[in-house]
Amino acid sequence: MADIIKTISVGKDFVKTNGVLLEQTSDTALVFFPQIHPGGVRGNLIRFKKVRNENWEKISEKDFRELKLYEGVHIELGTQQLKKLLEEVDKRKLISKDGVQYGTKEYIVADKAKVLLIDDKNIKEVLEQILTMGYSDDFWNLVSNSDPGLADKLAAAHKQKFYQTELENLIQLLALEENSNIVDEIGAYGNLESYKAEQPEKIFHKWIDKNLWVFGVEYIKKYDARRIALFSECDLLMESIDGFLDLIELKRPKLEYEIFKHDPDLTPKNCASCN
Repeated sequence: MADIIKTISVGKDFVKTNGVLLEQTSDTALVFFPQIHPGGVRGNLIRFKKVRNENWEKISEKDFRELKLYEGVHIELGTQQLKKLLEEVDKRKLISKDGVQYGTKEYIVADKAKVLLIDDKNIKEVLEQILTMGYSDDFWNLVSNSDPGLADKLAAAHKQKFYQTELENLIQLLALEENSNIVDEIGAYGNLESYKAEQPEKIFHKWIDKNLWVFGVEYIKKYDARRIALFSECDLLMESIDGFLDLIELKRPKLEYEIFKHDPDLTPKNCASCN
């Protein structure tokens, strides 16, 4: 978990930081107030008491010059309190080592493995890490809420990149279909792994299923049903955004027969330009 340490200058190369609560009971509290300088960390342990209005106030300090023989001030730190004190001192040593900064500053102290440091040089790598680690939804929600215009541009760029990649995949599939046994050869290409199938037709069906945008229509639903008549089936039955149903029949690019055949009975009579 990341901790935020606030500092404020109180002198040259000398800052105080937010207090650290070490122990608290119903009516007393022990707080460590650290101070940072180029040589390290020092601080004060101060005990507070709760007054009638529920506010906290310092317990009056003792003047050691007025103490009698065998009198003194005793503050006991338990195991957990001492552990916390040492941890907080170590965190502030990092700030001292990095150099005491003038003014009011905030520092984040956390496990390096759980923090992403972003600058102009690594921003692309950091964004890729965010998406790879499964934070895509959180990232898009954050961008959409903070900068909708940027979110639209990023979404458009991502979609364009996806289209380009899928077109390149299709060209590669067509080349495999034309020049080799596509079912056997497709396994050698990692980028085509998602299209593997036992039949060539199913390979192209998978590509179409993933890329319905090629039809130029925004579809809102793909129906699992394929039968459209007693003895007729279609490859895809899609519902467009305007409520119409489109029947899509897919054919492989490598066929032993013509997809379209001329029906002489449909040729208009006395048509000089018709063949």
